[in-house]
Amino acid sequence: MDNETRSSLIAQAKTGEFFPAIPIPIHDAWEIRIGALYPISSIDAGIHDLASILAEWRQKHMRYFLTQFTATPERTLAWMRDVCVADNTRIMFLIREALADRLIGHVGARNIRDGAAELDNMIRGVKGGHADLMHYAVLALIGWLRNVLDVRYIYTGIFANNAPAIRFHEDIGLCIAQTLAAVKTHVPTPDGKGEEIAYVLHEYPWREDERGYVIMERALE
Repeated sequence: MDNETRSSLIAQAKTGEFFPAIPIPIHDAWEIRIGALYPISSIDAGIHDLASILAEWRQKHMRYFLTQFTATPERTLAWMRDVCVADNTRIMFLIREALADRLIGHVGARNIRDGAAELDNMIRGVKGGHADLMHYAVLALIGWLRNVLDVRYIYTGIFANNAPAIRFHEDIGLCIAQTLAAVKTHVPTPDGKGEEIAYVLHEYPWREDERGYVIMERALE
């Protein structure tokens, strides 16, 4: 599959109209449906209440991201509109659990090109639903990437001291392929009135004041 076709399919999936396997069902090991993945659409990108929820989750988990700032509903609305919806090399899904049809988190993929994709922005915002819902949600996403977009290789990046996240990705078949140094820098905020943190990655050797960042990968059959 060529990249133009992938981008077209991603754009169609974001509309949710007449597209196969949208929403993506989430099944456990016994094939019981425990939730579903819904792509963030242009309609979602205009819902302030949704943006408030996602901003609250991002703020709570900010230390796990390479870019760290004060999350606001307004900035989140712009991110949904200008990044999640507008960029058709990426797609972000909201995770809803089946029992109460409740929003509990999100997960996505970006840099979807040339048969590869980077797993991105995985957050469980609230408790509830199946205990392993996030595990099966990511497996459902991987299956969709493989079957619909012909992705054959997935990867992700995680701070090296985030042992639970590393174990989580090992459980879904990813292995550590590389360790990089994450250099803390300060960049201007979008309005130019302040600064925020952005970690820049580079290879060894690294200084004692730098953080480790692992790249994990998995080939898909």
